[in-house]
Amino acid sequence: MSEEKLPVNYCRECRLVHPPMIPHQQAQAENMKALLLRVGKLAQCKGCLAPIYWVTHLNGKTAPYTEAGLNHFIDCPQREHFKTR
Repeated sequence: MSEEKLPVNYCRECRLVHPPMIPHQQAQAENMKALLLRVGKLAQCKGCLAPIYWVTHLNGKTAPYTEAGLNHFIDCPQREHFKTR
């Protein structure tokens, strides 16, 4: 795209068009949450009670993800109490 034809709300950080007046980080977080809602099942961590999304991978195994898109086993303060499959 040439510079003069870009929409006014074009984000140079992620190369997407955001709704007007929504900063990049907020739009990115909303997009991640929408994606997790499509591919995962909303639940609550039994250890720290944080909202998580169970996502089934192509190998059939499931993993918990946070709204930031990170595997919750990495940042859960109660992770040592859980066994991984």
